[in-house]
Amino acid sequence: MSTSFDLTDIDRFVAGATGIPGARTFYLQVASGSTVLSFKCEKAHVDALSQALTTLLGDLPPVAIDREASSTTSLSAPVLAEWSVGSIALGYEAPTDRIMVVLEEFASADDTEHDVDDVGRTGGQARFPISRRQAKTFAEAGSVLVRAGRPACPVCESPIDAVGYSCVCFN
Repeated sequence: MSTSFDLTDIDRFVAGATGIPGARTFYLQVASGSTVLSFKCEKAHVDALSQALTTLLGDLPPVAIDREASSTTSLSAPVLAEWSVGSIALGYEAPTDRIMVVLEEFASADDTEHDVDDVGRTGGQARFPISRRQAKTFAEAGSVLVRAGRPACPVCESPIDAVGYSCVCFN
């Protein structure tokens, strides 16, 4: 079974990618003090999490402006993934006015046969609270990151490869 993490006092929560558009590897990275954890994920994870955080922030009751300093939106090097993300859950904790983020490790069919813990979960899990400011910063930067990929064909809207592209509409 992979390592699980239960963090508090989060300094940074960001998404980032390495590589060139069309061949990027996406990561979620969380920092608490000197602990920096990176988790490999899919572009769709970043997109869905950015949208979900935007929706959640819009649904929360308004509060005074969060004066907490905005955190950086780039990955800290070196980026060494603890494990690959399978699912992501969000929750809101009203007493602390924090959004709880739960990342669960991707479990293949082979993994589920062997590494099941006492509550039936396979793989690792990372739990950590983020502030509204961190959620807003993540959502905005995550949306920009997702859109920064390959340009879309103006005809069929499929991604255009850097090495050549042939639109299916003209074949």
